[in-house]
Amino acid sequence: MDFFLKFNRTIPYPFYIKRRDDIIHIHITKTAGTSLIASMGFNRSSQSSKTKKHYFVKEIIDIVGQEHWDNTFKFTFVRNPWDRLYSLYRFKQRKNKIATEAQGNTFGLWLKSTLKNHYADPYEKIRPQVEWLKNFDNKIDIDFIGRFENLEADVTKLGQLLNMKIDLPHINQSLPIVHYSKAYTDELEELVRIHYKEDIEMFDYSFSRK
Repeated sequence: MDFFLKFNRTIPYPFYIKRRDDIIHIHITKTAGTSLIASMGFNRSSQSSKTKKHYFVKEIIDIVGQEHWDNTFKFTFVRNPWDRLYSLYRFKQRKNKIATEAQGNTFGLWLKSTLKNHYADPYEKIRPQVEWLKNFDNKIDIDFIGRFENLEADVTKLGQLLNMKIDLPHINQSLPIVHYSKAYTDELEELVRIHYKEDIEMFDYSFSRK
């Protein structure tokens, strides 16, 4: 039986390249995933379907089964937590999903409110990245983890591993481009350090100022 008919699904899941079942992309928010999806020919989630755009590893395993998961090439990209949060804030403003700074919604107010409500978000978009990647044994079993900060070089490495040419566009960029450190006070920096301690330690991230 065709692998894609096993789930009795009419709309392919977005963590697969179209008509391929040997590669799985864990699309963590604000890590250039939308650009990768566009350039690599991944399926796109549909607003009219129940498929989401972003899936945790445990959700994917539940869908495809452990055996299939074990036999695929899994990859993802991660990002400095301080940078990722500021990028998400700017993205939400650009999409008119939250109030603007001119309307009184500063980055500090948004960050404190969001973290106070335990990452309250319709799609859990700001959960620590390790939570996206852990399997049911609470281990990270991913074949390739690229870094947003080294995007061009790591996308090249990924293409070599997959024997695939990847021409990366830049989609969903959170303009204007401002170094994330400009948005942080010492208090906000420490809040992120506390809430994203595991990300920082796992991926060896640090806060830098420009």
